[in-house]
Amino acid sequence: MMASSSSAQTRGWEILFHGGCIRKVSDSRYVVKSSNASKWYVVCWRRGRWHCECAEHKNRPVACEHILAVLYLLRLPTVLLLNSDPEAFACPYHADASVIVSKGARHNKTGRVQVFMCKKCGRRFSSTLGFSKARHDPVVIVAAIDLHLKGLSTRQVQQHLEMIYGCDVTAMTVYNWVRRYTRLVADYAKQLRPGVGGHWHADEMSVRTKGSHAYLWNVLDRRTRFLLVSAFTRGRGEKEAKRILSKSLRLARKKPGRLVTDGLASYKRPVRSLKVRQHVSSPKFTDRTNNNLVERLHGTLRPRYDGLRALQGVRSGGHFADAMWLNYNFIRPHLALDGATPAEVAGIGTKARNKWHFLITAAHAKRKRRQKKKRKEDEKETGNRDSHTGTQE
Repeated sequence: MMASSSSAQTRGWEILFHGGCIRKVSDSRYVVKSSNASKWYVVCWRRGRWHCECAEHKNRPVACEHILAVLYLLRLPTVLLLNSDPEAFACPYHADASVIVSKGARHNKTGRVQVFMCKKCGRRFSSTLGFSKARHDPVVIVAAIDLHLKGLSTRQVQQHLEMIYGCDVTAMTVYNWVRRYTRLVADYAKQLRPGVGGHWHADEMSVRTKGSHAYLWNVLDRRTRFLLVSAFTRGRGEKEAKRILSKSLRLARKKPGRLVTDGLASYKRPVRSLKVRQHVSSPKFTDRTNNNLVERLHGTLRPRYDGLRALQGVRSGGHFADAMWLNYNFIRPHLALDGATPAEVAGIGTKARNKWHFLITAAHAKRKRRQKKKRKEDEKETGNRDSHTGTQE
C-alpha cells in the first residue's frame, strides 16, 4: 500500500483521539466515523490488506484516514511501550539499548512495525521479535501473562482484556499464551548462572492435583532470595529429594556451605552423597539459623496453588511451577531487596520496566541462534558424509 498523505495521517489521529469514533466488530472488521462528518465507514482486512468503503480509498490505492485510525489504535499499546520503557527494545543479544539504531520498517495487519539494528553485532530485529506469528499485540499478550501470574484466573484475564483493550480472546487462548511463552522463557532462564550465596533453604509442601496429592519442592538462596528450584514430584522420598537438590547444584554450579531443611528424613542421605558441608535439619522457629524464609515463601504460594483448577497432575503442575519460578525470580520486586528482583541481585536480571517483554524477546533470539547453529552443524555433517561416500566410490 502506498504511503499516505500527511493530512490523512492528521485526520486519522483526530479520529482516534476524539474518542467513540472507532467500533470494533471483529479482529478483521471495524466501523469508523469520519473526522468531518457523521457518516460511518466499514474498514475490513481481506486479501492481505486493509480496505475501506469510503470514496477516497476507492479512488486512490492509499490508506485513508479511517484505515489509519484503525492502524493507530492497533499499534497504540506498543507505541506506549516504546516511549515509556527504552530498555524494552534493547538488543536481545546484548541487553543494551544504547547500541541500537532504527533501520526502517515493514507493514503487516497491525500497521507499521519498526525494525532495529544493533551497532555492536550487526543483527536486525523488529518490535515484534518473539511474537511474529501472534494475532494480537505483544503488549496485550504480556499483560495477560502478568495478570494471570499475579493471581487472576484465565477467565478474569479474558474479561479484563475485553473490557480494557477491546481484545476478543477466550480463556483458553490466555492459558495457551501463558504456557507457550513461560516455557520459552524458562528454557532460556535456566541456562543463566545466578550469582547466589552459600546459605540455602529447602522445603516441600503438599499441593492437591486432580484426584491425588503432589509435592512442590522449593530451594531458596538466603542472600539473593533467588529461588533455585521450584518443582513438582509425586512422592517425597530420598529419590525425589536427591533429584531436587541435584537440580539446584546444576543451576547454581556450586555447592552450598549450609543447607537448612525441615525434619524430613529423606534429605539426610542425599545431602551426604552430594557432600554438602553443613546440614541444619529441623531448626526451631527462634533459632538464628531457621527455615523461616522458605516457610514464608510457601505462605505466599499456598493461596495461589489452592485456587488453581488447572492442575491435572505433576506434569501440568511442573509447567505452572516454572511460570511461578520466573515470576518470583525475574518479575516480582522483593521488599527485602529494596525493590529489586532476586535475579537482579544475582546478576542475571534486567532493568527493563516491562520485564516479560524483554525476557520473551531475549529467549526467542537465543532460540534462533541455537537453531541457526544446529542447521550449520547439520549441513557440515551432511557435506562431510557426502564427501566420504564419494571418496569410497
